Amino acid sequence: AVSSPLFASGRLHHRKVHLFSKHLQWLDYSPMAETAAAIGFDGIDLTVRPGGHVLPEHVERDLPRAVAAIRAAGLQADRITTAITDPDDPLSQRVLETARSLDIGIYRLGWLKYDRKRTLPQQIDAYRGQMARLARLNERLEMHGAYQNHSGTGVGSPVWDAWLMLRDLDPRWLGTRYDVRHAKAEGIKSWELGLQLLAPSIRSLDIKDFVWAEHDGEWDVKSVPLGRGAVD
Repeated sequence: AVSSPLFASGRLHHRKVHLFSKHLQWLDYSPMAETAAAIGFDGIDLTVRPGGHVLPEHVERDLPRAVAAIRAAGLQADRITTAITDPDDPLSQRVLETARSLDIGIYRLGWLKYDRKRTLPQQIDAYRGQMARLARLNERLEMHGAYQNHSGTGVGSPVWDAWLMLRDLDPRWLGTRYDVRHAKAEGIKSWELGLQLLAPSIRSLDIKDFVWAEHDGEWDVKSVPLGRGAVD
């Protein structure tokens, strides 16, 4: 996944393209950054989450090291991917405050889940309030939080529920990282409607591709290189 080139009239109108560091998870900070630079990326979207390049509990020690390595390779280090969803969690606040002190202004949130024992409207209303509190924290820190739509049964999978959750928030502080692969997998023909709904809140894109594949009698999506699947 990368964020975020935009295409028009068959030509690439260049935006900064950041490699998601998950794809180089097996490398330490400097080799990761040097590899991404050699490939030709502009920056790195660094994982700061459980199992990521930087563990949240070690953020004060390790995030400065990772950022220094990325910038030493000539790349941008202005965004991170986190598991943050709770504005009241002290560890979440530590991660964001440390990131902001390093001039990181963008982070991707973690994913929210639905409880099958409760109605969807009840849960969307509750999450709307939770995201409003998180937006206030982001405003205080002058950071942008981005919620990614992701295929499956989580919050944001059908896209319209993400719009209901975020529509009243200032997208400077909390908005959408739009993932066209997951949007198209969930709405192969109707995904453009969801894009229209979320457009005002989108501040970055995840770019990747997929095909439908059958395995043991069941159909599911399979990731493929850009330009070889269902995403135009």
